[in-house]
Amino acid sequence: MKSIIKIQSFLIVCWLIILSSCAKKSLEGSYYFNWGIRFTDIYQKYEFSENGTFTTEGGGDLGPESYGYGTYLLSKDSLILQYSKEKDPIKSKVFIESIPESKQTDSVTFHFEFYELETEMPITGTVAQYFEDKSKNKGIIAGTDGVCSIRLIKGNKTQTYTIFSLVGHESFELDLVNDSSKIIRIGLAENIGKQVFDKTTRFGVKKISNKVIQFSGGDQLIRYTPRVQN
Repeated sequence: MKSIIKIQSFLIVCWLIILSSCAKKSLEGSYYFNWGIRFTDIYQKYEFSENGTFTTEGGGDLGPESYGYGTYLLSKDSLILQYSKEKDPIKSKVFIESIPESKQTDSVTFHFEFYELETEMPITGTVAQYFEDKSKNKGIIAGTDGVCSIRLIKGNKTQTYTIFSLVGHESFELDLVNDSSKIIRIGLAENIGKQVFDKTTRFGVKKISNKVIQFSGGDQLIRYTPRVQN
């Protein structure tokens, strides 16, 4: 009888060990991605919370290029990142005002006024159109006063314009209908990169320690302490 109890106790302990090794693990803290090759001009940072959520930011010498957030699942052999399915709204502000026409005309004018959202000062901005036939691509750049205009044939067609700045501000697409002349005031927000969303990324895990997660492909996530900005 005692031998049976010992065997049962041993089996229970083994079962608990198996459950513990297969149980969901959690991360907490700041990590940066190490590709195994030293890149001085690009980075990818992750912030993991114990509640199973994460945020990430990637970029280079010119500033942020991408960001994302979502939930993660860490086990002994994999790290799965499930990015948010929803795309964030743009942070820039756009105000569109139609201009009444004093006489019949077969053309319209889009008058753009760019300013920095935080300071409300005029800034240089670019309005571009891209086509499958790249020879048809076109764009116009606002001067230091933040103003530029496009003249079009009047109609009822929706056209997509890409709005961006070369000085670290958000870029986005804007749909406009050429049915009337318009004043388009655009307050550009600071660039935080292109959002990664509705995507699942899986890493095969080779080894997990307090400071490093080693992936089966040779890459690593290395824990670090962010600098405190004064």
